[in-house]
Amino acid sequence: MRTGRSSPCCTNAVTTTACRASGADGSWLAVVVGGTVSRLSSGMFWHPRVDTVIQPLAPFVGPEGPEYDPIVVWDTIKDGVKDYLDVFGRPDQVSAWQEARPYVAAVVDA
Repeated sequence: MRTGRSSPCCTNAVTTTACRASGADGSWLAVVVGGTVSRLSSGMFWHPRVDTVIQPLAPFVGPEGPEYDPIVVWDTIKDGVKDYLDVFGRPDQVSAWQEARPYVAAVVDA
């Protein structure tokens, strides 16, 4: 449960009442009470291809050259993938990742 500052409830065209509370970390949590319209929310995630090279554009490089060396996106995320697999990966999933081959988990009936 979040704790922190709260703002008074407000009314708008979509919901009867919407209350907002600010978490201790400064984030906002919205609670909708008595809504009359449903909505569909979807997230969009973007990340460049893992083989993309990140480097400063020429107009932003000073006379002494770039301040940082170019880096490949994979180099910035591979340790996170390894850390994730160390904790949550199945042995066959980990070996597939280490051998750079595709891995598809078997479907299990619950």
